[in-house]
Amino acid sequence: MAKPSVYPIWNTSEVNAVEPDATRQSTGWVFSGSVPEKPPFEYDNFLKNNVYKWVKYLDEITDFSTLVAKTTPVVADELILSDSAAAGATKKITYENLVSGLISQTSIARPTKVSTTSISVDGTTLTISSPVAGTDYYFSKTAIQTVKDADTIGGFHYGLTPSGETPTGNKTTADITAIAGINQYSIWTNWFRPICEPEGMVHINGKWYDIYLLNSEHIINGTSKAFATIAGGEEGAVAFGRAIPKIPLAYGGDGSVNYGKLTWFQLCEIAKSHGKELISYEEYQTIAYGVLEGTDCSALEVVQGRVEHYATLTSKFGIEQATGVQNVWGKDLSEDGGTRAWQSQTDGRGQIYSAGNSPVAVRLGGARTHGVYAGSRNSYWSYYVWHSRWDVGCRFACDHLNLA
Repeated sequence: MAKPSVYPIWNTSEVNAVEPDATRQSTGWVFSGSVPEKPPFEYDNFLKNNVYKWVKYLDEITDFSTLVAKTTPVVADELILSDSAAAGATKKITYENLVSGLISQTSIARPTKVSTTSISVDGTTLTISSPVAGTDYYFSKTAIQTVKDADTIGGFHYGLTPSGETPTGNKTTADITAIAGINQYSIWTNWFRPICEPEGMVHINGKWYDIYLLNSEHIINGTSKAFATIAGGEEGAVAFGRAIPKIPLAYGGDGSVNYGKLTWFQLCEIAKSHGKELISYEEYQTIAYGVLEGTDCSALEVVQGRVEHYATLTSKFGIEQATGVQNVWGKDLSEDGGTRAWQSQTDGRGQIYSAGNSPVAVRLGGARTHGVYAGSRNSYWSYYVWHSRWDVGCRFACDHLNLA
């Protein structure tokens, strides 16, 4: 990682430059009641600035032996190590390690999949004991476990596709081998990963995508969780097993209140609160490839409205319920023809000057009632961005982290 020639200065006039309150500046973000709290997006610039302040401080230190674990700082700028190290213990922290959030770690090549339950990490084969489908696992150089710790250097997702599943649609035997058990596309490390949290995602052609449809409890589960309840709009949501998602904490939510509907606007907020984005029509054709085209899930459901595995509707990359289950709001927009006028359809946040009921956002993949219309290139261009319905939800994408 290249060392910056100029250290940035926090500029409060920049976007996402809100200063956290005194408590969070001191203790960071912790659990609030039963809901895990993450730093809201608007604090991004402030947090980055503080990281660089530590970089500058460490870069100017000549004797690292002075950096010892302490419960309170002796001086304002002294480094505090919060890992309960023994009194007097020392840890050298390099510039590169600090920036990438690592302590005393050397980068390794992205591990490879050996079998449905094993990966090769830096030349060592690691195996999961008693794997659970739909679970995220983490690894060090010596072990695989279900939780992160100080030794964690990466992780992967153990998917819902069982070993030996018969290929369907445009999938081949080799495709099933790649995604059965450990999904080879989901393997990440601290040096090869998405910008956002990596759980429940796969890497496809330089970008990361959620394996699962958005669920209603995304604040607790994250946006990609097996066996969760599919997020949908208010019209018929309960009748079809869906649920309206909770309002993100960064947008005024408290962990319990939902939106009361699910429009394109709300999905943009949910995506951004997790550091993600909506998917374009161009991208969706690729990530959904491999499904059995022209079919939906109406005859496949085990539990209606649940994130679950349908072999025929899984893509070659292990994207579950990729088509024919829930329409996916995409990022592409278009405008109806006709005379333009102001429209108040933004929940009181300004007005839209457009023709007819527009802009229209594309819906991708098809829903559970679309039958022959569903598929990897399915697209629906009739609904405006403030429309909400039970069979419309989303899945998200995220950029790859570039540490060069």
